[in-house]
Amino acid sequence: PHHNTTTIIQARTLRLPCEMSSVTTKTTVAADGSTTTTTTTVTEAAPKPITGTKQETTAACYCGKVKLHVKPGPDDVVWGAYCHCTECQRTFGAPVNEVIVAPIAAVTIVKGEEMLKFRTDDGSNTSYDRDVESAVDEEGFKNNKKNGFKYKRWFCSACGTSMINEIKIEGVMHTRNTFAGTYETPMKEMDPKFHPNRHMIVGEATLPLEVWKDGLPRYDDFGPY
Repeated sequence: PHHNTTTIIQARTLRLPCEMSSVTTKTTVAADGSTTTTTTTVTEAAPKPITGTKQETTAACYCGKVKLHVKPGPDDVVWGAYCHCTECQRTFGAPVNEVIVAPIAAVTIVKGEEMLKFRTDDGSNTSYDRDVESAVDEEGFKNNKKNGFKYKRWFCSACGTSMINEIKIEGVMHTRNTFAGTYETPMKEMDPKFHPNRHMIVGEATLPLEVWKDGLPRYDDFGPY
């Protein structure tokens, strides 16, 4: 007996960048050779608004020997980001890191200052990145030639937790960046200004950017600051 058959010859799902929806296109061919194409758009629920109100927090390393107090002033510019740079990948052993950028005075060391070390104290480390100069300057900063900034990573010498990344762009910015994973206040309780408003250094991302469905802008550098 003759049976009508239908074969799927194409099924493709496209995630729209920076939008909470996806489009699936499917083309089928019937036994008589005719084709039918259908398109389905699925819109996902928008992220819940951030309702936290906390304006300050403490941050701690894994062993607890180092603690910071993070408290920006009312007029300080503070913002969060998902950083995809290779430095963060190597430092945290993760494909992306949530960083909070704040002025120097907003971050104070309240415990274990003697335990904090620079990532490249003696300048003897060689860098895995050809765009970063291996030697440190007189203040302990390395120079990221590719992205145009100097940086100094502070970590607990007892447990290795990265606590501060001090960033300097001459005449433009000088910040102490801290990391959401060290905050003792859950991020959901923090004021919206502490939460990520961008993805940065996405040119070095190791995960496909399509996995991010948050609708945030993406920058090859830091983005506006």
